[in-house]
Order: sequence, then structure tokens, then C-alpha cells
Amino acid sequence: MTVILLVDTGASRTMIDQSIADALSLDLVGQRPLHTVANIVNTNVYVGDSGFPNTAWSHAGMQLPIIPKRPIHAFGVLGRDILNQGKLEYDGINHEFVLTL
Repeated sequence: MTVILLVDTGASRTMIDQSIADALSLDLVGQRPLHTVANIVNTNVYVGDSGFPNTAWSHAGMQLPIIPKRPIHAFGVLGRDILNQGKLEYDGINHEFVLTL
């Protein structure tokens, strides 16, 4: 399944929408506190395999917290837990970015 995520350099964790966890029948492994801009909320955490199309990068058994409020036009956020493993380049003129893992 391909999922659109918002690149969020301020998010420490990659998070997904509940609808993705449901669609993929991911296993619930518990709850954890999640620090948002406004407060701390408890959120469900699921475990699943992650990867990127056309790359060799993958992560089996990744813990995926549920995002409390889904971003517009995305089904979660791509956080620093993944971004820190590669190089992120942003081209403001062309409104494009490249993530090399």
C-alpha cells in the first residue's frame, strides 16, 4: 500500500492515521504518550513493516503511533526517526524535495 505522508522535520516520530492501521490490519502493541505542539496525549501504537518505493530501505517491525489529528492531504507524518537516516534536500524554487536513504 502506498501512503502519502507529510514531511515534518519537527516531528520526532513517524506517525500514521488510524485508517491506515485499520486498512493494513496492523497489530496494536499498546499506548504511549505523544508530545504535540499543544499538549501531551495518549495514542495507540501499532507495529508494521515500512519501506519506500524504488529503494532498498525498509524497516521491519517499526512502531507506528497514531497521529492525533491528520494533516490535510496526507495520512500521517514522516518524522525525524526516518529522516535522520538519510539526506533531505529541498528545492524551494521548484517546490520539490529529495530524500536519499
